[in-house]
Amino acid sequence: MNADKVFCLQVPKELNKKRLDFILATHHAVPSRAEAQRIIMEGKVATKPPLAKVQPKTVIASGVYLYFSLREIKTIDNLVPDNTPLAVVYEDSHLLVVNKPQGTVVHPAPGNYENTVVNQLLHHCQNLESDTVIRPGIVHRIDKETSGLLVIAKNTKTHGALVEQFAAHTVQREYRALVWGKLAPLKGTINKPIGRHKQNRQKQAIIQEGKQAITHYKLIQTFPCLVSYVACQLETGRTHQIRVHMHSIGHGLLGDTLYMQTKQAMIQKYPCLQTGLQKATGQFLHAKTLGFTHPMTGENMYFTSELPTLFSALLTQLQQI
Repeated sequence: MNADKVFCLQVPKELNKKRLDFILATHHAVPSRAEAQRIIMEGKVATKPPLAKVQPKTVIASGVYLYFSLREIKTIDNLVPDNTPLAVVYEDSHLLVVNKPQGTVVHPAPGNYENTVVNQLLHHCQNLESDTVIRPGIVHRIDKETSGLLVIAKNTKTHGALVEQFAAHTVQREYRALVWGKLAPLKGTINKPIGRHKQNRQKQAIIQEGKQAITHYKLIQTFPCLVSYVACQLETGRTHQIRVHMHSIGHGLLGDTLYMQTKQAMIQKYPCLQTGLQKATGQFLHAKTLGFTHPMTGENMYFTSELPTLFSALLTQLQQI
């Protein structure tokens, strides 16, 4: 059944005297500013100290506590199966590997309970066995605007065994990315802890008290427009790990407006960059390879996937400069 979950956010100094809808949208549970405006207009936001009237445009001072409620789905029975076909790379009676397209969310969350991989999975697998309430079968995830390979468990035994492999860092995961700048050194390891950003709840950050995060990177090719094509291998799997780690060494991902500003001078000089970024909805990052041990058969499984069309097209144009 459905139930309201109450969240609390104290307005930080950085958001002093900003609009309420803008502040609310920085919370990790609120997916967009439009969703923030909706819950404000539905009267689901309270403040301490109390304000006489709360509207999306209300200016809020730092230090004020915001209390707001969101409708949270407690069981998968409330989720609507989606008949959008999964891009299945491999499937047997225990698990399946899918190629997630850019723009698709992996699992439901407050404000986004439709059109996710889980919704599609519920249609694809009629007898999915799961002991999770909202993420059936999901062992790991990739960001909405990141494309690529995911392994999904069909039963709890397989799920548990795969989770153990991820925890032991024995799963092979290589991503391909387009980043700004010329890498030096040409390969290396980034070992920096990652945790929730203290001011912007939509972001992750390098923080001392964060969880250990390790990314191995290697240059594949650098182009005259000072864009590089790199391979990134994950040893751990923190939220936004590659995006945060590459940005931390001065090489943010193309299209990633959350972590860095677009380099307008380069875009104006090279039309292919302008065209590619105008079409992009997010970062140029693709989970290209995935390797693990099959939990039931012991077989070494290894999968690879092609770059998505937009990524591949821009890469081809860069190679022709």
